[in-house]
Amino acid sequence: MTELERKRDRAPVPSQWDYAPAPEARDLVELRERYGHFVGGEWLEPKETYATIDPSSEEPLAEVGQATKEEVDLAVRAAREAFTNGWYRTCTRSGQHGRAQARRDDTSVGAALL
Repeated sequence: MTELERKRDRAPVPSQWDYAPAPEARDLVELRERYGHFVGGEWLEPKETYATIDPSSEEPLAEVGQATKEEVDLAVRAAREAFTNGWYRTCTRSGQHGRAQARRDDTSVGAALL
């Protein structure tokens, strides 16, 4: 028996390969026809969009917002305002506990808490 035959006996090659659906498959993910920008906690309708394309069929998948300079400026202002107003202090670390727990966690390891 050859070395290849011995290896084949220990790890047989499948007679058929089953493939998982592609991540962009429509049966796995429900896509909306259009996506805007999420700014300041709400969805905004974009001024400009572009079509995303399914690489397997070259068919359009959805219209996606392409931010203009004004829309980027609005998003940056919203992010700065959220940070300035203490938004980061209200965020939970693990989704299960808030600032008080974060303070205990940080002080127990000697980390500074902003």
